[in-house]
This record gives sequence, C-alpha cells and structure tokens, in this order.
Amino acid sequence: MKRICGPILSASLLLFGGCTSPDAGEFSLALGKRLNSERQSVVDMTKVSSLSWDELYIFEPYSVREESCKLLRLNWFECRLIIPSSVSEGEYFLVFRAKQAIIHSEHHARANGDFYSPNVRRPQPVVHSSAKFKVVPTSDTTPQGKQWLRLEYVGP
Repeated sequence: MKRICGPILSASLLLFGGCTSPDAGEFSLALGKRLNSERQSVVDMTKVSSLSWDELYIFEPYSVREESCKLLRLNWFECRLIIPSSVSEGEYFLVFRAKQAIIHSEHHARANGDFYSPNVRRPQPVVHSSAKFKVVPTSDTTPQGKQWLRLEYVGP
C-alpha cells in the first residue's frame, strides 16, 4: 500500500493517523536491492541513492515520537507531521537532514538491512562522511526467504 495524499490533506491526515504507511521507502528498497544483488562486505550509505544529505538519523524499533522529536529538535506540529507515534518491530525510521533541515524521512524494513548491532554502538546521527556499515550475513532468513543481513556501523 503506497501513501497517496496531497500536501494539505497529507498534513491533516498524518495528524490523525489516516495517511501513514508502514511500507518501506525508496531508500530502504534501494538499500535492500543493493545488499542482495552486490554481495559486498561494507556498504556506504552515501552511495545508496542520489539523495544529498549531511546527517542520517536511524530510529530503532519501539522508538517513540517524543524522544525522536527531542533529538531532532522539532516543534509539536513538525513532530506529528514527520515522525510516527512509534516504530514497529519490523522496521526502523530513517530521517535525512541537510544543513539542519529535514529533507526526507521514511520507513525502513529490517529485511532490507538490519541496523541492529549488539556490540557496535552507532552514533546518532550518522554523518555523511562516516556512513559506512559492515554487512554481516546471519543464519536467519527474511520473510521473503533471503538471507538476513545485519548492518554494523564502521565509520570513516
């Protein structure tokens, strides 16, 4: 299910939960495609799409809106317009910023690369110059039957 809303209708519906979609966004799909087709040991997030960003925020499953908005320094309206009330178990929520302004946000399916790293601490935000993640294959499979790939922050 794709999100189809005009800008004004979208703002109103997002406030009341009528236009949110848990579908993976464009960046998430491009990352998943890259990981599954190019078997690489390290992925550079700056090369995944043509999006021009300075900072990437990765909000984990069960993240709550208020904490995310505080970190991003969003006002009440911006917060409800951009950030979901919570992030479900099967996803992350990605926020891209350039020059301190949010330029893109989307849901990221964990099956397209799982940012969970029990022993590696990821900075928040991940800056453009150090957006590299080690690709670690696991013994698990995605719901689509592909190998589950964990992404561990490497840095510069």
